[in-house]
Amino acid sequence: MVTGARREKKFDPFRSLTVFSTSVILVFILLPLVEMVLQPSIDSLQETIRDKDVLRAIWLSVYASGLAALISFVFGTPFAFLLARKAFFGKRFVESVVDLPVMIPHPVVGIAILSLAGREHWLGRFSSSWACHFTSMRQKPGSKRFRSVWRRCRAAWEHR
Repeated sequence: MVTGARREKKFDPFRSLTVFSTSVILVFILLPLVEMVLQPSIDSLQETIRDKDVLRAIWLSVYASGLAALISFVFGTPFAFLLARKAFFGKRFVESVVDLPVMIPHPVVGIAILSLAGREHWLGRFSSSWACHFTSMRQKPGSKRFRSVWRRCRAAWEHR
């Protein structure tokens, strides 16, 4: 019985490929994050955090995500309990519909929502009656037209 004998390691091309692929993916994910953290100076960060538009955008993000979490909790918890504990006709179909958003790419969902908010759809006509028009895909969030549409929508909602 030989103790302490070393085993010869063979070259494994599959292992090398997986290590290389993993490294490339990690670099593509981590490099922009590191650059985003290291790139701004303290002065530019202080200037940015004092900007009212930035603070409003941060507050809107926090508010929207908090509201989405609350809505998901209120409606999703009983729904998840129903799916996990009960058997009913059409359960497999409902589970498939629930899993569908995970499989559809985000741009496709965005285009679908845009088509629902368009002038030809009843939902788009309804939102137009409230002075909200979401159908121009050329509007950028910083553009004058976008801000004008946003103000009209907000004013319409406040006056109702």
